[in-house]
Amino acid sequence: MQRLLSRLKSQPKMAEAMIRDLKAAAAATNRTSGAAADITLPALGKQESERILKFELVEGNWRFFDGEKQHRNLYRQLTSAPVGSHTIPGSKGSMILGRFNGNWRLHAMPTNELLTQ
Repeated sequence: MQRLLSRLKSQPKMAEAMIRDLKAAAAATNRTSGAAADITLPALGKQESERILKFELVEGNWRFFDGEKQHRNLYRQLTSAPVGSHTIPGSKGSMILGRFNGNWRLHAMPTNELLTQ
């Protein structure tokens, strides 16, 4: 949040444009479909298309639409799942420590390979 505030203070024209667009959105009509709403704003220039602001209803409050939520949840699920692997036969299946120059060091560990489909 602090980064956003410092960015808004360092770029006052961006903050003015955001306030202007949100005021225009408040006066515009919206299309609501369940827990989602779209507001169409006119284009800023002749070569540009109209702009669409998307909102979603989260716990009773309208917030900007988070299009990355599904991807973040999938990424979190994939990175927290155990990776299928097996120990290569002949690698003894255990770590071996050795003492070198008075310090314990990892001498050998089992070799795993990923299971692929």
